[in-house]
Amino acid sequence: MLIEILKTVMDALRSLFRSRAVLLTENLVLRQQIIVLQRSVPKPRIRKRDRVLLALAARIFGEVARVRGQ
Repeated sequence: MLIEILKTVMDALRSLFRSRAVLLTENLVLRQQIIVLQRSVPKPRIRKRDRVLLALAARIFGEVARVRGQ
């Protein structure tokens, strides 16, 4: 049990220091998955909870970008 917790903590710390190239690659893969999904699903319905989540994410990331000066 302790080893599993330690491994989880180490994985979390390692993910904090991933290189920019790895993050860009992950972003490209996720974008490709979205493109494939859009081809297979005509037009998904956006529910109210989806809109709330997107609005919260935009507000949070907007604050982070503003604080970082981007």
